Amino acid sequence: MLGAIIGDITGSPREFDPWKLDSKTEVEILPKDGFFTDDTVLTCAVAKATMDWLEQPPERQTEQEYKTRLVREMQEFGRNFPKRGYGGRFLEWIHSEDPQPYNSWGNGSAMRVSAISFLARNRRECRRLARWSAEVTHNHPDGIRGAVCTAELGYLARKKKDKEYLRAEAAKFFPELADEGFTVDCLYETYRFTERCKATVPQAVECVLEAESYAEAITNCIYIGGDCDTTAAIAGGIAEALFGGADEFSVPVCVKLLQDINGERLLHTISRFYNVVEMTARRRLHVVQKEAGIPWYDMFKLPPPPLPFIREWKAQNAELDLVKELHEGLEELYPDIWRRFIPEELVKCMRVLGQDDAEGARAWEVLEPLRRSVANSLRRDGYEIPDEETPEYREGMTDFMKRSIDLYQDIIFSPYNKTDDLSVLT
Repeated sequence: MLGAIIGDITGSPREFDPWKLDSKTEVEILPKDGFFTDDTVLTCAVAKATMDWLEQPPERQTEQEYKTRLVREMQEFGRNFPKRGYGGRFLEWIHSEDPQPYNSWGNGSAMRVSAISFLARNRRECRRLARWSAEVTHNHPDGIRGAVCTAELGYLARKKKDKEYLRAEAAKFFPELADEGFTVDCLYETYRFTERCKATVPQAVECVLEAESYAEAITNCIYIGGDCDTTAAIAGGIAEALFGGADEFSVPVCVKLLQDINGERLLHTISRFYNVVEMTARRRLHVVQKEAGIPWYDMFKLPPPPLPFIREWKAQNAELDLVKELHEGLEELYPDIWRRFIPEELVKCMRVLGQDDAEGARAWEVLEPLRRSVANSLRRDGYEIPDEETPEYREGMTDFMKRSIDLYQDIIFSPYNKTDDLSVLT
């Protein structure tokens, strides 16, 4: 998601520039005169609608529910971020009381789908969500094809770092990608500004497939010219999935977004997105650990999440304190616990848990409902938890919960974890 946003900001100053750069060395990632456009705004809208939809019970995860949520978020984001370069018909759609698709074949459907590549639970769902996300506005076959290709290629890039395989899959949507003459150097000579999806997505894909890093993929997009912010947004989402590396530009992105009066709203969506993705990855790691026979209380011996921009954001925005976010989520799960102590005391209790004194004993007692919930959740995941009266249980649970509070201060509480147990710990 950051990959698409960085691409958008990097390409924005040159979107309508008819003159191409003389060399790739002239490209600057996140230039001073860069700004976010409708590509960023709608990327966040799609991400939020998709996360909200995935939170619903299975019976409510329908096409109509998704489209209803997406239309609402796209209109709301669009109205809150005016004058960001929306197309004429889309601008009318944003303010319509009865928004209907308008058979667009433009590249707007592809520029906004990067989050789906990371949130979809399988390839089939990725295709379905991308198609639905396009159909609310860009229901022309070209608009749908561009969105599905972009989202699916990002999904596949996360799973398989093989550019030849990705090229073969992309060529099923756009056969020109199999043409040996379809190269970045050729596009530099021939490519011109266009908003057509079928003349934007394959160019963006080629820029990724000829690159060896995230920054090079974005550089290629600016180098070939055209609708730079959109090609770079499309390429950026795929490149982030393939190469990683977008997070190194995250702090200046935060600064750019916060220049808008409503910028915190975008940052909140971005942060929530990466937390969801990170927690999903952790759960997968825990499955592997369990199969490998690693003890349950060693599950938090994992590297911290690679989210330096969240820590920067935390330092600059006290209202969005990570631990505060966590506590608010836990309070909703366990309101009876929160009548007994305030959030700061929870941290203190976890810190002194296991001390062989009165303070440690009190912490053990206060955290009893939380401990039991953790233990039950771990048992459902197949871990063999010792009997609660044994020293092994006390030692393991103490270690486990101490590590968990350290981890909590590096991630934001995920809204996906509104369950009947504290699954965020596992």
